[in-house]
Amino acid sequence: MPDDLTAPRTAVPGAGVVLDIAAEGDVDTVLHVFERLRDAGALRPLPRPMDRATL
Repeated sequence: MPDDLTAPRTAVPGAGVVLDIAAEGDVDTVLHVFERLRDAGALRPLPRPMDRATL
């Protein structure tokens, strides 16, 4: 995840994190954060066998 992403997060044991990125209906913020996560590589599936750490 981008180092400067300040969205509140909740850890999900064994599954990663849930980000609280925007209020309901705030499509522009959701799209902006999606693009930042995509560009940072956080949305890429992990390769098998894994060659990088899980998020």
